[in-house]
Amino acid sequence: MQETGVHNGAFGADKFGLRKLKGVNWNLGAPQLYQHSLAAGEAVLSADGALCADTGVFTGRSPKDKFTVRDATTDKKMWWAGNQSITAEQFETLYQDFLGHAEGKSLFAQDLYGGADPSFRIKTRVFTELAWHSLFIRTLLIRPGASELAAFVPELTIIDMPSFRADPKRHGCKSENVVAIDFARKIVLIGGSYYAGEMVHDAELLSARKGRDADALLGQCRARRRQRDLLRPLWNGKDHAFGRPEAHFDR
Repeated sequence: MQETGVHNGAFGADKFGLRKLKGVNWNLGAPQLYQHSLAAGEAVLSADGALCADTGVFTGRSPKDKFTVRDATTDKKMWWAGNQSITAEQFETLYQDFLGHAEGKSLFAQDLYGGADPSFRIKTRVFTELAWHSLFIRTLLIRPGASELAAFVPELTIIDMPSFRADPKRHGCKSENVVAIDFARKIVLIGGSYYAGEMVHDAELLSARKGRDADALLGQCRARRRQRDLLRPLWNGKDHAFGRPEAHFDR
C-alpha cells in the first residue's frame, strides 16, 4: 500500500480495519487536494479559481436515511420518535461491507479536532473516497499542529464513500443512501451521497466531554444550533453552470 503525508504510523488505517487498500493520502493540504480533485474529475475550477463540485441528487442532508445503533445507552437517551434505529448486528454488517468496498481504493484521511474547547473536542479521523470531501472537512474542522499529527490517535472515526450502495434488507436502512452512527464505538459510516455536509454534522454530534460517552448524545442540541452558522460561509446561494455547488474553496 502506498502512503503519502504525515500521520501516526503506529495507528494507521489498519487499526480501523481498512486493509488491501491501494493507498492512503494522509493530511494533505489544499494545494495537493486541489490537484487530486481536478485530476480525478471530481470538480472544476470556477472563473475565480475556486473549486466547484456537484453533489448530484443530494444538495443537502437526507435525515430519513440516518440511523443510530440502539443499545443500552441510546435506548433511554435518544429521542426515538424523531430518530431511526438499527441494531448493533446490522451496523456491524454495514461496517464490514464498507471495509470490503474500500479494498483496492486510494483513500484520503484527515486527522482533525471536532470542537474548539479542549475539554469537549474530540479527536476525529475522517477517511474519504473523494479528494474534495477531504478538503471540505479539513476546512470546517480544526486542524492540529504538524507536531501533533505524529502521535494522533482518533477517538471518532468517520468513513465517507459516496460510491457505496446500502442494501435496505441487509443493513436495516431505507435506501441505498445511508448514514449510520454507533455512539458506543464512535464510528460513523456515510455512503451513497456526494453531499459532504453530513461529515460535519456527525463530528459535531459526537463532540462531548471526554470520558462521558452517554453525555455525547447531548451534543445533538449543540450541533443543531451551530450547523447553520458553520455552513453559511461556504454557500453563496447562487447556481452554477456545473450545478449547485457544495462549497467554494479558495486556494
